[in-house]
Amino acid sequence: MRLMWAIRRSMLLKRISDNSSVNNMTATNLATCLAPVMVRRQEQPTDVSKFLEESKKGVKLVEALVNQFHIIFPVCAADLRERERERERERAS
Repeated sequence: MRLMWAIRRSMLLKRISDNSSVNNMTATNLATCLAPVMVRRQEQPTDVSKFLEESKKGVKLVEALVNQFHIIFPVCAADLRERERERERERAS
């Protein structure tokens, strides 16, 4: 169940970042906004410097999920590419 959630969210984030020329939401911007929600510990550290260090790691992880989506989820990436081709064909006609 959690894996499907991760795949769907990653697919959505990839589509958003692919349109960053229009929406200004690059993989880094998306990761910065969403990592605190997507990647967190059960108990947050009380030390601020440790919290910031872990937050940066979370941003890097989410950024990698977006940028490397086609490698991490190859079957889903192929499906995403096919959907994009279908949309382009619909727009062209």
